[in-house]
Amino acid sequence: MNFILRLATQTQKQNALFYAKRPPPFIDMMTPKLESILKNIAQFSEGELELIEPFFERVELARDEVLLEEGQPCTAVFLVESGILRNYYNNDGLDINLSFTFEKQFTTNFEAYISREPSKITILAMEKSVVWIMKTRVFT
Repeated sequence: MNFILRLATQTQKQNALFYAKRPPPFIDMMTPKLESILKNIAQFSEGELELIEPFFERVELARDEVLLEEGQPCTAVFLVESGILRNYYNNDGLDINLSFTFEKQFTTNFEAYISREPSKITILAMEKSVVWIMKTRVFT
């Protein structure tokens, strides 16, 4: 919990000027299901949930829809509300599965997220899915 709050607080301060100039195109209200998932991870107070709420975007994905494509910058962490995601990379035309992400689990390309290098993997919805994108970095 402290890690998420530190990221949220640090990022909120860094992006205050960005948001003052141009508000984000989306701010989804946290659903009861997302609140429940987050409260199962850590005991967030209502104030803490309000603090991190602007960093979450709800996205509905169709089957085989790509969430993160190889070569794209990875600027977010993904939380699966429903559905299944597949992380894989392409090796000379052959898809190599790395992991699967199920409901109430987080995923991202951590290497690309930390290093800010282009992603070496693709994250794809294996079925109709609802995913919360936790954007802790905003690039201008």
